[in-house]
This record gives sequence, C-alpha cells and structure tokens, in this order.
Amino acid sequence: MFKNLSKYNFNEMSEEKLEVIDDNFNVIGVASREEVIKNNLKHKTSLIIVKNSKNELYVRQRSRKKKIFPLKWVVSAGGGVNLGETFESAARRELKEELGIEASLKYLYDFDYESTGNNYKAKVYLATYDGEITVNKEECEQGKWMSKEEVRELIDKDLLCPDTAIFMQKYFELF
Repeated sequence: MFKNLSKYNFNEMSEEKLEVIDDNFNVIGVASREEVIKNNLKHKTSLIIVKNSKNELYVRQRSRKKKIFPLKWVVSAGGGVNLGETFESAARRELKEELGIEASLKYLYDFDYESTGNNYKAKVYLATYDGEITVNKEECEQGKWMSKEEVRELIDKDLLCPDTAIFMQKYFELF
C-alpha cells in the first residue's frame, strides 16, 4: 500500500524532521522537510485561521523564497508538525514564528490535502486575536486583515494557495 521508504535517510538529525504518516495518522517514518517535499511524503500539519473581533481574517502573502506556492496568499499561519510535537504545540509555534503572536486555540476540523510536493493531514484551529501582528519577513512578504468577502475574492481570482482555498471554503460552509 505504501511506497518503499527505505531509500530515504530517516536517521539524519541535522535539520528539522517531520513524521511521515499513513492515511490513519500512523507514523511510518521520519524525514527532513526537504525529503518530505521532494518525495511528496504524507505528514502532519497544523493550520491556524486568525480572526479578530470584527470577524476579519488575517491573510498574508507567502515569501517569494518559498519552495511551495511562492507569493500566493494564505489565511493566517500553519506548518508541519515537527518530530515529537503535538498538532496544538505546532500550531502555537507557527503562530509565534509566522505572526509573532500568542493566542488561545479552538480546534475546528481535520483537513487532508495532496498535490505535487504537498501531501498532508492537518488539524485546523481558530485563534481570535485583536492585537498587533508582525509578520516574519522570512516567511511572508506582507499581511493584512480582510473581510470574508475579500478572502472569497482571493479564492475567485486564484490568488490563494490551492490548499488554503479548499480549507477556507470548508470554513465558510461550517461557520
């Protein structure tokens, strides 16, 4: 059912490591982020939608240096769950790294995504935050608050990352 994973160097510990999983979240190996992307290995991801008390959503434009979807827009923060992390601890880390914030998290739903170079099972969280946000310039070009209608326009104009467009459509349907 699964590809032979023996060709991947799962023991090298010199860089960030992600757990390689099957469709049931069972860990079947460990690989570097580079190996995960290069070999399209399924891994765990946390996605965090940030909204404010005005019901605006925080969106940011990915850095031009990103290997996957450079300069596309995403809603808020997210990233791979590192070896030994929980989904929630990864979500908190990503909020801090990408947006410079700490906020309480509410679990919303699971989300699966598969495309060339991006294959993951995620847990989607909601964070409500009204303070100042300072985007990490290594992670993104810019960020701003948008209404739901403005985010829908980004989807219609194909300016959001494909995975973001799909999980946001689910968010709009549910909430």
